[in-house]
This record gives sequence, C-alpha cells and structure tokens, in this order.
Amino acid sequence: MNAMYIHPMMNEYVKNNIHMDDIPSDIKKVEKINQIDFLRKKRDKLLIETDKYMLIDYPNMDSAKLEEIKTYRQQLRDYMSHQSVVNYDGYHIDRIIDFPTKPSFI
Repeated sequence: MNAMYIHPMMNEYVKNNIHMDDIPSDIKKVEKINQIDFLRKKRDKLLIETDKYMLIDYPNMDSAKLEEIKTYRQQLRDYMSHQSVVNYDGYHIDRIIDFPTKPSFI
C-alpha cells in the first residue's frame, strides 16, 4: 500500500476503531483534502522523476523501454481519476489503489 499522510486527529479515530459514521464530517473532509493533495504531490513527483527518459537522446533507451515508460507515465496521469481516489471518503485509506509499478529499468 502507498505511504499515506494521516491527519493526527483522524489517526486517533482509526486507532480507537471509531466507526466512520461517528467521526465529525469536518474531520473527514479535511482528511480527504489532505490525502488527495498528498497523492497528487506524490504522483507529480513520480512523473517528474521520469521526465528525463522522454528526452530523445537519453542513453540506452530502445523502443521497448520508451513504450514501457510512456505506458507508466500514462498510468500515473490517470491515477488521480481512478475510482478509489475519486471516491475516497476520508476514512478508508486502505481502499485507495497503489501507484503503478515503475518499469524495471528505472
């Protein structure tokens, strides 16, 4: 599972097995905003890390590797629109899918 940011207040609710319905909506809303922001920043960082592979003169890039990196980058761009991210409720962090697996040559 992806490393996630959990707001300290939400962490207390989770540790104490408080049911989602018993958590104040403003806490869930803040948690959702924080988590989505965290995921977006991580996704952006992964995209930036692969920018260099898209350079036409990057060493040792054959057509198979180029296709692999293009597919990976598209999966990263699509990540934020995945239903588990879009429908994140501010509580069930374990339901958010992991980021795509990096190509083997990275």
